[in-house]
Amino acid sequence: MIEPTTGGAAQPQDPLAAVTMRPRTFGALLAAVALFTGLILGVAPVRVAGPDPDGPSVTCGSAVGGAETRRIADGVAHGTADPDRDTIVSYVDICERTLDTRGVIAALLFFPGVLGIGWLGVVRRRPALS
Repeated sequence: MIEPTTGGAAQPQDPLAAVTMRPRTFGALLAAVALFTGLILGVAPVRVAGPDPDGPSVTCGSAVGGAETRRIADGVAHGTADPDRDTIVSYVDICERTLDTRGVIAALLFFPGVLGIGWLGVVRRRPALS
């Protein structure tokens, strides 16, 4: 039977302690990722498939700026002489619905990220117990 040593040997450190974050740091990281992801999704242009499967996609605009009708009409008209009004109207509708969805997702990420960063900046930590 092997007996444990009680000599002056130091206890080995937990290897996960070097890579784990404190809860406050983890919260700040999540809030920052949510904030920047929401911001990028809000300003990045949205594209939908064009009428021609082999042609380029139609650029709708961004969630912040809304649907740009002239740009949509130019994207639909790319490769065709003159698209009919119904096609342009249907693409404007598709783009508006896509931008609404993107805007909701961007807002659901951006605003909680702002609140999280604000909360971590305003709320004080409890003093350490000694």
